[in-house]
Amino acid sequence: MANETAAAAPHRILVVDDEPDITALVAYHLAREGYRVTTAGTGADALRSAREERPDLVVLDRTAHRVTAEGKEVELTATEFKLLERLIERRDRVQSRSQLLESVWQAQPDIQTRTVDMHVQRLRTKLGAAGDWIETVRAVGYRFREPAAAPKRAAPAPRRRRS
Repeated sequence: MANETAAAAPHRILVVDDEPDITALVAYHLAREGYRVTTAGTGADALRSAREERPDLVVLDRTAHRVTAEGKEVELTATEFKLLERLIERRDRVQSRSQLLESVWQAQPDIQTRTVDMHVQRLRTKLGAAGDWIETVRAVGYRFREPAAAPKRAAPAPRRRRS
């Protein structure tokens, strides 16, 4: 009888991750195993779902990828963080879309996709003015280039005191 009840009411699992692709993949596999799955992409959504759904288990991505831009902390997804990291590691050098697909997504470089472009756009938006440091090199890819420092004003020449 207990086994029949368990079969009739599958365990509820809440999956929380800021990467929609990861959330979907985990949810798919859990659902395939017979669990009732709810997903959330933000902390606020997770709290709301936990209150409403009363899950038996919560699968939580604890890694927070944060950077500081314009004096403010910016939270990035794992993929956005990895993309920014790759661009910064190879600063001032152009990275083709193929190279980025391979190093960030471990994808085959010969596939045609706008994934890199979409992630760069989201990353620029999140970074605000600092997003301008990610330069598009037309028909090739992207490069991280810090803006040239503003020219320093010449220090005032020392004056001689008159005695």
